[in-house]
Amino acid sequence: MKLMIKRKWKLIILPLISVVVIIVLFLYISASWKRTKVGILISMTGKYSEVGSHMAGGLEMFKLENPDSDLVLILKDTQGDPAICAKLAEELIRKEHVKVLVGETTSKNTLELVRTAEKYGVPVLIPRPVIYDLDDYDCAFELAPDVYDVSKVVIATLKSLVGKDGRVLVVHDEGNDYSRKLTKNLDSNLKEIGYSVNPVSDISRWRKDDFNKYSAIVVHRKYSVEMANIVKRILSLGYGGRIIVASAKLELMKEYLGEKTEGIYFIDYRFRYTEEGDRFSKKFFEFFGTRPYLSAVLMYDSLSYIEFLVKEKRGIPLKEAIRNTPYRGIAGYIGNETDRKSLLIPVICTSKGVKPLDRFGR
Repeated sequence: MKLMIKRKWKLIILPLISVVVIIVLFLYISASWKRTKVGILISMTGKYSEVGSHMAGGLEMFKLENPDSDLVLILKDTQGDPAICAKLAEELIRKEHVKVLVGETTSKNTLELVRTAEKYGVPVLIPRPVIYDLDDYDCAFELAPDVYDVSKVVIATLKSLVGKDGRVLVVHDEGNDYSRKLTKNLDSNLKEIGYSVNPVSDISRWRKDDFNKYSAIVVHRKYSVEMANIVKRILSLGYGGRIIVASAKLELMKEYLGEKTEGIYFIDYRFRYTEEGDRFSKKFFEFFGTRPYLSAVLMYDSLSYIEFLVKEKRGIPLKEAIRNTPYRGIAGYIGNETDRKSLLIPVICTSKGVKPLDRFGR
């Protein structure tokens, strides 16, 4: 009798358990489908890993502050390789069915990412400066100051320091696309306002008289240590004109140059002071032991922006929502380019402190 009762209970309980398991799985799958998948492509290994690590830090900050986020974040390491980037982007779109992509670390990788995304109509938020013109790509949304912004700041600085005309030497990096494009932009724009420009990449054989022909020298290389070594050489030969470094972190340059920064002007971008920016910077330092790069902040802003759109613009395709919905992140307004007011400002960093360019004499 007891055996029969046990069997009956098993016959009742086992189907009930199966039903409960099916319901739980269904609810889990339903919840997963409702969440928006975001593909994130960063060069976390390879020669661009320093910038990639800051972008990954911005992602981690978002996750820490949004534990109940509606976003499913899928991170991929592109290893700094454009071909790998394109392949991973396609996999994220076709296999993972991501609704939006965020990246990349380098201009070449970003271009391949955008080209791939354009084929499938998937929007891309780009939290790094890009040397290529992406205006023809409907899916690309740039968030960072580009080479044209930097060249405008250099030109305004030259006008403040040198006057209406003058001879300018530009020491650049011929092997770096960004540096070449910056030099080309400076060359055309400075000549229009009466300056003569001489771009060079190697000054190892130059002497004091060679430098003294120029009223100002603009230095732009890929790495801060390279720029510091060039500045050291110019100073060691007794050059008495103005030296503009575009663009470099004042803290790094002081580390490389010591306190020999008198008469040198460093172009940089700093945040207008905001409570959010100050809070983010302190918290980032607390977790990672370093101040965040701009790319870290823009990665955080990108994800916060997507989260905002998913909640506030349900039913509207993300690409359309990005194009038409401004959002104020830590680094400024993003989403609607015509209404974008950046909280980033160009500054001149000197041995006497940091001043916004518009107060410096533009």
